[in-house]
Amino acid sequence: MAAEYRVLGPLEVLLDGVAVPVPAGRCRVLPATLRPNRIVSIDELVDRLWDGEPPTPDRAHKTLQMVVARLRRALGEANCVRTSRGGYRAELDPATLDLTRFRRLVGAGDFAAAVGLWRGEMLSDVSSRALHQEDVPPVAEERLRALERRIGADLASGRAAESVAELKALTSRHPFREAFWGQLVLALAQSGQQERALAAYREVRALLVDELGVEPGDELRAVHRQVLSGSASARGPVPRQLPTTTPQFVGRSSELRSLTALTDGDGPAIAAITGTAGVGKTTLAVHWAREVAEKFPDGQLYVNLRGFDHHREPTTPGDALSRFLEALGVAPERIPADLEAQAALYRSLVAGRRVLVLLDNARDTDHVRPLLPGPSPSLVIVTSRDRLTGLVVNEGARELALDVLTPAEAHALLVSRLGAQRVTAADELVRWCGGLPLALAIVAARAAQAPRLPLSALVAELADERTRLDTLDTGDAATSVRTVFQWSYQQLSPAAARMFRLLGVHPGPDITLPAAASLAGRSVAKVRESVRELVRANLLVEHVAGRFTCHDLLRVYAADRAEAEETAESLSAAVTRMLDHYLHTLLGIEVAHNAGVHVHELALEPVAGVVPERPADRPAADDWFRAESPVLRAVMAQAQRDRHLDRYAWQLPWFAVDLIDRIGPWHDWTWALEGATAPVTRLDDRIWAGSSAVRAGGRLRQAGPVRGRHEDVPREQSPVPAGRQGEWSGARPQRGGVDLDDAGPPAGGVAGRQGRTGTAARRHECDAAADRHGHAPGRVRSRRAGRAPGST
Repeated sequence: MAAEYRVLGPLEVLLDGVAVPVPAGRCRVLPATLRPNRIVSIDELVDRLWDGEPPTPDRAHKTLQMVVARLRRALGEANCVRTSRGGYRAELDPATLDLTRFRRLVGAGDFAAAVGLWRGEMLSDVSSRALHQEDVPPVAEERLRALERRIGADLASGRAAESVAELKALTSRHPFREAFWGQLVLALAQSGQQERALAAYREVRALLVDELGVEPGDELRAVHRQVLSGSASARGPVPRQLPTTTPQFVGRSSELRSLTALTDGDGPAIAAITGTAGVGKTTLAVHWAREVAEKFPDGQLYVNLRGFDHHREPTTPGDALSRFLEALGVAPERIPADLEAQAALYRSLVAGRRVLVLLDNARDTDHVRPLLPGPSPSLVIVTSRDRLTGLVVNEGARELALDVLTPAEAHALLVSRLGAQRVTAADELVRWCGGLPLALAIVAARAAQAPRLPLSALVAELADERTRLDTLDTGDAATSVRTVFQWSYQQLSPAAARMFRLLGVHPGPDITLPAAASLAGRSVAKVRESVRELVRANLLVEHVAGRFTCHDLLRVYAADRAEAEETAESLSAAVTRMLDHYLHTLLGIEVAHNAGVHVHELALEPVAGVVPERPADRPAADDWFRAESPVLRAVMAQAQRDRHLDRYAWQLPWFAVDLIDRIGPWHDWTWALEGATAPVTRLDDRIWAGSSAVRAGGRLRQAGPVRGRHEDVPREQSPVPAGRQGEWSGARPQRGGVDLDDAGPPAGGVAGRQGRTGTAARRHECDAAADRHGHAPGRVRSRRAGRAPGST
């Protein structure tokens, strides 16, 4: 039977969802005073139960025993009170206590859910002066801070008007809490009530001066200046792109203070968090950014620049700017093709706005310089393995060189994951992990999955040379992490281990469950189980709902395991299934939502095990394409690098053209369209070469007047992942080719942004192309036997 304990409101104990009556008086004070899984001394309990005025010690101790016995009888199967030497403790799973759940939700940034756990004033039906003077106020303050952050998120998402009534009630109940007043002033201004916003500021200023003799604080005055300047009014979309953070963040107190100090001024500020791989740069940046997000009401922008990714090219400044501009409300067709023009438009939109910009995993200073917002009250956080000296010298960035965790911080990290009772002697474990947060997190994950395994056994396994790739005390973070990766990987189930290996051959920045199912050739249900296991083991993270990614070093390790443990045939089949997944998802969208004008009687069948995605309608298809665009570019680039994948190198761009046409931006895809014709030529399929040239070339000609000449887009700005050149040299797909007669080209065509040309015109263009290549025009038809030129 499941018990639940609630203190965020009247005291409640539930057993399988049914309330268990708790006797009044001291029987209610006792459970409210006990600490989860910690011993409370008899003297402290006596002092609390009698509010500091206990009877004689003998009588008090006997009465306490009677209270404990009565409470145990009342709770029955929900009893959690245990006798310990010198006192009592509440033995319970922390997840069954609403206060613990509240704090975990706050740590994860889910302030709405955290505040929703409160049912009223804490322990309102428990009569104890000491309890309400000492224990309740700090937790009540936590509630108010969470409420401030939840309202800040509401304002950032454009819900200012609906927040006004709540904020008026809060300022009435907490008249000297400036944060609520500042949010009320901001909400009134953002909902078009500037005069009332200024009146609210005058009201709180008079209250503070008359009652406390002080002027409003810096943050409240800053909001007042925003209202006076007009910058606090609603200004289009407010992006909120920060990833989720870990609820068990520990340490880094000095770095957090340094970052917070940057928010005190009104001008632009840049912080550069540097350090070796796995040292926790991103974790620190995201945790702090979420902590102060409410100070940046105009939004938070985030991009992973992938500056040190071994399998993919870094995110170009142009690609990052395109994403930022779209998030700030710029339509894709209005995004300039030129990098300088993009940066100028970005600076214009951010000027005067208070935005937090997090540029994660930057390669070097030049990688981030176009992404700096210029003169504005914004704050930029950059993380990089590079020291970013140019950013410090020329842009005045404040560098925070991140080192490994101190022994005390590392110990605290293990305690937060495993509990204080289990982490009693972890010094050797911390030492072998080198204080590296990523290594410690993985070690803690394994220990949590084997609760009966003593930590000494884990220490012995780390120290054993036979279980190590290299020594852990070399000071090389990559070596340290690689050792722990191997160790964690060996604990996976066979299915999860295979899924992890195959993720190493996926070139995209993240992957969905259906794509992972295709990659593995298994059902979505079975792959979901493997993915959940990888998430639990800290080898994978769901950074966006339904999309999974992992640390770049983990990705390298997964690829190494794939090369070592998978056969060439297995890897070839996985690559084919992966490519077929995206190809047949695009093909399904073309047929279902784009009228299938480029498919006609073409018969394409995926290889066994592929699970294409099927968006329900055209808006859903567009949303799928937006989410998958970085992945599709990586997949197309992989196909273009390997001549054994020529069929996909032209078919993927071919069936993506209508989506690119609608969503764009075009200059991000010109390299893929330009590269779609050469693979067909190599396949000696002159008909498809002509028609694909017509289609891609026509699109590029139409893109010119709208976005600038495509020739002006530097090749190095195209998102072609570097990867390992020719690593799938033996991967020749055996099924899923395009079975065509030699009768003529497909009825594909050019459909520009100014309108479609119609089926007849498309056929005419392709017939003309076929004629130029020496083929008679005709219809494409499927055939079940034989292979056409271009099939593999």
